[in-house]
Amino acid sequence: MLQSIPLSEIVRNPEQPRTVFEPKALAELAASIRNNGLMQPITVRPLKKGRFEIVAGERRFRAHELLAEQGQLPDGTILAHVRAMKDEQRDIEAIVENLSRADITPMEEARAFKRVLDRGYSEADLAAKLGMQQVWRIRDRVRLLNLAPEHITLFEGGNLSAEAVYEISKLDRHDDQTKIVRMIARGQLTGYKAIGAAVAAILSGLSQADIFAGEPKASEAEVSMVNAMEAKIDSVAKMVAAGFKENEVVIARKVSPDRARLMADQLGLIRKHCLQMENQLRQAAAQAEMLAAE
Repeated sequence: MLQSIPLSEIVRNPEQPRTVFEPKALAELAASIRNNGLMQPITVRPLKKGRFEIVAGERRFRAHELLAEQGQLPDGTILAHVRAMKDEQRDIEAIVENLSRADITPMEEARAFKRVLDRGYSEADLAAKLGMQQVWRIRDRVRLLNLAPEHITLFEGGNLSAEAVYEISKLDRHDDQTKIVRMIARGQLTGYKAIGAAVAAILSGLSQADIFAGEPKASEAEVSMVNAMEAKIDSVAKMVAAGFKENEVVIARKVSPDRARLMADQLGLIRKHCLQMENQLRQAAAQAEMLAAE
């Protein structure tokens, strides 16, 4: 049911996912509503004693409050869809409205998702309710709540990147998280791959004895082995850098599509093995850096 409701009879949703409302954007919205009217009514649900609670449209409601304060809303009302619903449905609809907005923060999403999951929903059920294909988005966001409070503050203040906190949040112990944050601050870890490798090193639970197998210094044979590995990697890098000659790919397709497909499969396998080796080397380097930092 659509009706005009006095602002004084409407209360905000205490579980509203979004907590940050930029004043300048709010003022611009108020000006737009003043000049053009409200294009999309808000949605509210009825409460006891003739009150209503916002389900969707808190920015529009706040813009109306701003107009009322400026004396530019003579009737003091806002147009609203009134729909009866339980807390659970209210929380889901509030998430749906905010997911379409670019300015909702990952932490706001995390808290909103967690609130619904705590009602007994599985991640898959919630994703289906929200029409989301990426169940991992819910899982990754909620895991951010594992972060130590001070790390959440750093993230929300723009002092830790999203890539960094998604990796750090994989660590349950706040002391381990702090170790990674300090290494980032000292410039020992740059880029999400290095941070991910350091996190994986901690998750592997390897001690100094595990890493160096009780040998604080590498033997000549081990040094020779690493030199040979480095030479092989350098050789592969040069080969890849050379790339294909002009029209070689077109000719391969012309000669035999099956052979072209086989070569593509072989390149895919090479890429997979290279990625595995890259990750292992990054983890080894991260382990050594962490031990040096202790």
